[in-house]
Amino acid sequence: MVAVARVGALALLLSLSLFMPAEVRAQETPKATIDNFYATLLGVMKQAKTLGYQGRYAKLEPVVDKTFNLNDMGRLAIGPQWAKLSPDEQARVLDVFRRFTVASYAAQFNGYGGERFEVGNEMPMQQGNLIVDSKLIQGNGSPVSMNYLMRKYGDRWQIIDVFIDGTLSEVSRRRSEFTSVIARGGIESLIKLLEQKIQVLQKSA
Repeated sequence: MVAVARVGALALLLSLSLFMPAEVRAQETPKATIDNFYATLLGVMKQAKTLGYQGRYAKLEPVVDKTFNLNDMGRLAIGPQWAKLSPDEQARVLDVFRRFTVASYAAQFNGYGGERFEVGNEMPMQQGNLIVDSKLIQGNGSPVSMNYLMRKYGDRWQIIDVFIDGTLSEVSRRRSEFTSVIARGGIESLIKLLEQKIQVLQKSA
């Protein structure tokens, strides 16, 4: 009877898992989070021309919000100047940074030419973080390495930095640019620059 009960309980758990939303299941592990992001990204690429820029933006916005911790990425990209900003300035610059990030994906991934994504291993790092390595295999077969530094927030793993070709940190690159802009004209100059970049991305997509 005990064995039968265990089998029955296992069958119930398995049946319940089938009815869990795919999005919930996909965020159980760091690799699954990246898989879910790539699945959405690839779908958008395949429908890029039909969707147009606004359609791609609308499709990507929720998955980017879930996959990336854009608040932490924005704070890290601004660097030491962050602590000197007022709460209103912090909220405004994080908002435009978030919209700029989504706009960048919507503009960059504007077509499909046989590309595919490959997700590799999880590599533990300090402070409980880890890196998930992955590749974008271009239509001609040439790979582009895209590694993600991830941190756990509650029960969800999110990206806090992206390393292109394994070494180039996106957050470090942004900090170099943002620090220079803030030094010249303050946080308002950075907000204005990011708004302008969003407009350029929208027009060029």
